[in-house]
Amino acid sequence: MKKLIVTFILLNVFAFAKAQIFEPFTLRYQFTPSTDVSSTDFTGFEDAERTEQQIVEAAFRYPITFGKRNAIILPELSHKIMGQRFNNWGNTVEEPSTGNLTRLFLKGVFPINEKWNILGVAAISQGINSGVDWNLSNSYYRYGAGFLINNSKGNQIGASVQYIEEIGFPAPAFIFIGTTGEGKWNYNVTFPLLSIIEYNLNDNWRLRFEERFDNDRFILDKDAGSNYNQTMLNLSLGLSYKIAKPVYLNLQAGFTPLNILTYYEDRTNDIDSVNFGIQPTFGASIYISVNPKDYL
Repeated sequence: MKKLIVTFILLNVFAFAKAQIFEPFTLRYQFTPSTDVSSTDFTGFEDAERTEQQIVEAAFRYPITFGKRNAIILPELSHKIMGQRFNNWGNTVEEPSTGNLTRLFLKGVFPINEKWNILGVAAISQGINSGVDWNLSNSYYRYGAGFLINNSKGNQIGASVQYIEEIGFPAPAFIFIGTTGEGKWNYNVTFPLLSIIEYNLNDNWRLRFEERFDNDRFILDKDAGSNYNQTMLNLSLGLSYKIAKPVYLNLQAGFTPLNILTYYEDRTNDIDSVNFGIQPTFGASIYISVNPKDYL
């Protein structure tokens, strides 16, 4: 059974990954302890604090290849649950509680020749707070384009520009995907959105650095139409252990230098933000990491 599962995962991964490490599944948990409100123009937040924040997120990815040049469509389906609690929250704006966000992200890589590729991205997401029902009209969209260059070692370097409806303007990204140092270093970088860098200590252990910049919109009140963005930058360093090929367990610690709640009265008009102080984060994840070289 295990061999059949791995064979199924690898069916299109060989054409997709080349010299890359591919992660078809990730389940992660992040905990952030208490932090004060550092600044806001809302009144009544002088003694406010967020006592805790917890995030659970699962993501599934699987490449679909087609055509003579092995064009690729990479769907990614993710679901995030964010829970947070507050003390002395002011009455100016409603206190957010448990938010659920589902996102479908599509990336297309279309080769022009052996070196150059056109990159296209599109996403639809919906975040709802407790007590709000799912509704297609509450969805937010992202789309963009870019390029990828294949180098002689099978790595890919490129850039993209993606319009993010949640923030209302396009965001550039630098891309580097591949391995270096005879397989010692693994890179899956789309900076500043998500960067994962791993160093292979041996066959079982890896150091893993993650940089995540999340900007998620949640509907807060289904009747009034109010909503908020949860903007977070998290930097962490952890240690991964191979539980069973190709499954890894990771434990990590880091900090969140940017964590902001921005309230909106509708889809585009923001009211003001609540800024939280820098705080540590702790997390754990289980992920599948496929290296095609291990199965050749």
